[in-house]
Amino acid sequence: MNPPHLFARWHQVAPEIAAADSLALFSDFDGTLVPIRRDPRIVSMAKLTQRLLADFAASGHVVGIVSGRALDDVKRRVAVPGLWYAGVHGFYICDPEHTKRCFLTRVDRAHVAKIAGQLQALLRGVSGVIVERKVAAVAVHYRGARLSGRHAAKHAVLSVVNRQRGLRILPGDKVWEVMPAVPIDKSAAVRYILQRERPHASRRRRLAIYLGDDVADERVFGGWQGISVAVGRRRPTNARFSLRSPEEVRIFLKKLLKLHTYSVRF
Repeated sequence: MNPPHLFARWHQVAPEIAAADSLALFSDFDGTLVPIRRDPRIVSMAKLTQRLLADFAASGHVVGIVSGRALDDVKRRVAVPGLWYAGVHGFYICDPEHTKRCFLTRVDRAHVAKIAGQLQALLRGVSGVIVERKVAAVAVHYRGARLSGRHAAKHAVLSVVNRQRGLRILPGDKVWEVMPAVPIDKSAAVRYILQRERPHASRRRRLAIYLGDDVADERVFGGWQGISVAVGRRRPTNARFSLRSPEEVRIFLKKLLKLHTYSVRF
């Protein structure tokens, strides 16, 4: 279904947020905190968004960035300390103390490296198609490709996956990602973080919030107990609410800070 715009229901949502003892805010990166770009390598985050996330974490809340990007890539682009970071849809997680956890086996790592080489060979020279190796997955970006290039990218992805077992395709916004067929996704990453960030005794009522714009975020929206927000173009989604753009996400973050600001991080 197409959810209502979050700000149109703010009179209902604000009391729900204010009643919580603390918040756990999770967000996708591309298309949610930053606009989608034709070339994902040139994306940068606005300084204001960085300050809002930093203030939110410093105010005592849990903040997690859950992205399909490689872990080090998304950490470098967000560049806010004190946050949880999940990269490659949860295959890699880094806590606020910089301890990293990898959920990729050695066999899966070798498998991904093999298919990355195959896709690069098949798509070498195809204009507008970018093959990105992320250790735990291979992303085939076709945003800059013409129709013939998109067909070539789709054929290459399907041919590689159909020839081998143990792989899955995750479609996204002008991208196909090939990764091991194991139960690791953004939903599992968020559960992992919440299990390790148990509320302080004085903050038993924690409200969880998730913002995302893509197909991969629907795995989170489907079973989310809290506030879920689909960002970007209107589409059928399991999210409770919608926002139109990363600019509106920044407005939402400002509203959250006004409702929930602490001076001490427990």
